[in-house]
Amino acid sequence: NLAAMDNGKPEKLHRGSELKDLLLRFPNVIAWVNGHTHRNMILGHASPWEKGGGLWEINTASCVDFGQQSRLIDVVDNRDGTLSIFTITLDQAAHPSTSGTTLSPERLASIGRELSANHFYEDPEGHLGQLQDRNCELIIKNPFDVSTISDTALSEAQLQSQARVRAGTWRQ
Repeated sequence: NLAAMDNGKPEKLHRGSELKDLLLRFPNVIAWVNGHTHRNMILGHASPWEKGGGLWEINTASCVDFGQQSRLIDVVDNRDGTLSIFTITLDQAAHPSTSGTTLSPERLASIGRELSANHFYEDPEGHLGQLQDRNCELIIKNPFDVSTISDTALSEAQLQSQARVRAGTWRQ
């Protein structure tokens, strides 16, 4: 029974398996994206409550791990009752030299690239994950009722969103 201190009061810590079980109770959760494992890895978790339901666990290596990879995730409605989650692994393009005096984004990325080389000798291939853990399409049952949304309505909403962005009126 692990506990952490929050404002001097002990709080129960929950392990990953408890969080996974909690997330699986909600069919609208399609992915659990984290970076705590320090390696690229994708795992599927089937729902014990809903046939065909579940979620994808998408782990991404830390930015201090060798490989310096990030992940782009796109979710697409396949219009057949499923969603595709596309995971694209990106490499940074920073120069390996850390010389210079400014803290520009490029120089910070170069410093990060140099620091990640410290992890290279530990397990260089392990952090990158297997091929199936990088660029892939993950298919999952669509938990949302989108039957009333037409392709025309989606196109109009996208055009309106683009117009707001161009006009500078986009609000988060």
